[in-house]
Amino acid sequence: MTAVLRVLIADLPDLQADVLAILVGAETDMLVVGRGVGPHRLGGSAEDLMADVIVMPRLLGGCDSDALLFLAERPNVGVIALDETSGTIAQVALVRGDETWPARVITAIRTAAPQHVARHRL
Repeated sequence: MTAVLRVLIADLPDLQADVLAILVGAETDMLVVGRGVGPHRLGGSAEDLMADVIVMPRLLGGCDSDALLFLAERPNVGVIALDETSGTIAQVALVRGDETWPARVITAIRTAAPQHVARHRL
């Protein structure tokens, strides 16, 4: 049996969600497990559907603190944010409770660099 990446498409515009569902559905190792989940049901739906990755709009209006807490407590759930106007795709990293914001942002900056090495010396 092949491992399947479970993808939840959260609250994207219909056309964008349709296209994304077709693209994901064409992949043999991916499965769309839910669509159209609004910000107030995001945490519960992601848990119920056992989502591995959540794809959501960049500005998820009204995203409540429970949904953000759910995502922050589950570093094994990936979050991808799409900006429908610019086409920007961003991988979102939420700060877990055991990491301080300054330390996490420094780590994110460090790992965002290609090859994860400093190329310039002081």
